[in-house]
Amino acid sequence: MYRIGIEEHDSTFYAIVLTNNDKVLWKGKNKDLTELLNLLDESEALKGHDIEYAAFSTDIVNSISPVMKRTSPIVLIKVGGSKDNFSYVSTERNSRPFKGLEIHNYFIKGAMKPYGEEESPLDSKEIKKIAKILNEDKSVKGVGIIGQFSNFLPQHEEKIARELNKTIERKISICLSSLVSHRSLVYRERLLVMNLILAISASQHLIFIAEKLKEYLGRSRLYFLGSDGSLVPNETALNYPVLLNGSSYVSKIVGLGATTDLKDLNLITKLGKKIVLMSSFDGEPVLKRKEDTFKKGINVFSSGVMRPLSGRSEEIELVIRNLKKKDETTTVIDKSIFQEYPKLNTCGARLQKVDGYLGAMGAVSAPIRLTMDFLGSIQFSGRKEILESFKNIVREKIIEVGAKTESVRVVQVEEIPLSYLPWDSLRIRISVEGRPGGSPTSGGKRK
Repeated sequence: MYRIGIEEHDSTFYAIVLTNNDKVLWKGKNKDLTELLNLLDESEALKGHDIEYAAFSTDIVNSISPVMKRTSPIVLIKVGGSKDNFSYVSTERNSRPFKGLEIHNYFIKGAMKPYGEEESPLDSKEIKKIAKILNEDKSVKGVGIIGQFSNFLPQHEEKIARELNKTIERKISICLSSLVSHRSLVYRERLLVMNLILAISASQHLIFIAEKLKEYLGRSRLYFLGSDGSLVPNETALNYPVLLNGSSYVSKIVGLGATTDLKDLNLITKLGKKIVLMSSFDGEPVLKRKEDTFKKGINVFSSGVMRPLSGRSEEIELVIRNLKKKDETTTVIDKSIFQEYPKLNTCGARLQKVDGYLGAMGAVSAPIRLTMDFLGSIQFSGRKEILESFKNIVREKIIEVGAKTESVRVVQVEEIPLSYLPWDSLRIRISVEGRPGGSPTSGGKRK
């Protein structure tokens, strides 16, 4: 059995093939994905072996997301007990990056009780009304559904999506905020709109990539590298490309962690025309936000995991010196930076070649990671029993998307007491990860 990592970097496809014990069997690159897969087929070293899975990293989402070009109209369906739940002050700021985008807003009344029971049912007439509008208005290419508390109570979002899929008479992208982020309502709305734009703009390219790779892989699973350094199942990635935003950044630092003994590191590299700083703690990429110091954890990611530097050699040297003061981290500098700054003082930092092969290594070395939010009460059941039942749910979910059962482990548990709810309520967030490869089809054969 072997696994394949492919990175799309600056219009070139880089591939690396690893055995189960991480030995490199083959590597190659080509401007054309079909030609690259033909080269794989012709390799004598791979004949007679089964493919466990393939992981793909792409920079196509990064090239589209900063531009946010004017695109087709989209529909945003908001679900809650009252329209007032969505009259937040941040609405204007939230839509500022999408000026010129035509957004049709609709509201459907419906509410969930804290522990999953329905408090007020969805207005089915309103769902049918929206479906009729979408059948008549063919210009709308994407629909986003966002519920007030759907980050841990997604049932109403899921039900509306099912009903729309039944009644809309054409193919249209339907996205749920609960699958985009676990964060606040305002943040989820912004990311949901961004996802709809990307789904319209990048979907054809991602579908082309997926179809080519699935044709080659047969029954084996296909994943895309996500912005948090974990693998996203093919089906999810095609409908939620925002999860891939920044993956070509992340792939380099994940690859660096996989090919060296460095876990807590900082990488200064060149991406396009930008000089950027990326960081990794314990092998996991993290985001440096203005309001944070370097923050260790699973759920501190937004749509990117890099910090642009000014591009002046003085600032780059200052950053290197400041990072050197952190004894627990290692700073790595991309060798290509010296083409632009030949006299740059490395201050003792480690030099490393950063290219598409390193990104392909990052993709094929990444784990599957899954985070789920729950509401639980410890008044009638013990805390240990509640946590274990939720952990089992997340374990089952990650195994469904291809994690090997024996590799699944819990990497983070957060408990937040909710004083505004009765019965000693807790909001519980559980993250698990596992190695890809678990599949009912046991891998595919090379053609």
